[in-house]
Amino acid sequence: MTPDTAFSAWRFLLARLHHTTNSQRVTLRLDYAPQGWQVDAVLIEILEPGVPTLLHEVALPQRKLATVQYLQREQRTLIQDNVETAAIKPPAALTAQYQVRSQMLGPILVHGSVAGWVSVHNTKAPHAWTSLEQQHLQQAVRTIQSDFLTFCCG
Repeated sequence: MTPDTAFSAWRFLLARLHHTTNSQRVTLRLDYAPQGWQVDAVLIEILEPGVPTLLHEVALPQRKLATVQYLQREQRTLIQDNVETAAIKPPAALTAQYQVRSQMLGPILVHGSVAGWVSVHNTKAPHAWTSLEQQHLQQAVRTIQSDFLTFCCG
């Protein structure tokens, strides 16, 4: 698999994840210097009409955010049914400007490090993510991780 074929496959995969989770936005962030990919910029975004895009948001230092530090420390999915009351606070812009009310973040791990993550956002209201929705995220993360390993790291 090449980065270009992976990108196309991931767009389809994330569109399916968007549908199966009834979310309003799904994003992929990934570090891969040979392609110019970096986590501070969204690589792929699937969103409902009228939902603010994150594609042009590059001002937030992603790896310094509390939610991403959780991913780096715990190396497991972060589930936040209500970001307003969550113990690990997302950046204020995510709730104010980008209207996130609940989210799931699934880390993409490469050799014990977080290379990126998939985000699933509900922008309508807080949402208790079901075990099935969490499973759909985990499957998407596993697929992206497996694909990525075929061309990133030999």
